[in-house]
Amino acid sequence: CGLLGYSTRMVLECALMMVVSSVTLLLRHLGKSP
Repeated sequence: CGLLGYSTRMVLECALMMVVSSVTLLLRHLGKSP
């Protein structure tokens, strides 16, 4: 995700997606993925 030239909302949505993907990978690593 690029952070330059984007509105605050788009940056927040991009950050949220990165956080969600990180949490998903963590849960998968712990064996708790649905």
